[in-house]
Amino acid sequence: MGIIVVVVLLLFAGCVTLIGGAAKTVNDSIQSSAATSSADSNSSAGSADGKDQLKLDATASESASVSYGAGGSMSTADMTTTWTETVTAKTTDFYSVTVQDKSGASDAKVSCTLTRDGKKTKENSATGAYSIATCSDTP
Repeated sequence: MGIIVVVVLLLFAGCVTLIGGAAKTVNDSIQSSAATSSADSNSSAGSADGKDQLKLDATASESASVSYGAGGSMSTADMTTTWTETVTAKTTDFYSVTVQDKSGASDAKVSCTLTRDGKKTKENSATGAYSIATCSDTP
């Protein structure tokens, strides 16, 4: 009976050692993968802190109104020919800018541009009375 107990204990100890070694290997693999993934995401577009400089531009040939912001948080401003706003945005933020002619002139022209970290991501324009141009930046 004593030999059976010793054999069972040795089998149990062997299994614990085997499982412990496998768990360490998996953990080391996960840690290595996470470090590589983090380095890859930091070296790609966007800054290391997860934030970008986003420049919002709007132009109009006459008086216009501009609405801008991230997600559901929008602001508005009245403008006359040019308007610019630069914000620090998370790389995951969805930003938009909409410019609308207020003059009613048939030849009125409005345009918008979004530039993220120096790279133009969206540009749009419209012509006509009360025309509207919208630019959205989806990271």
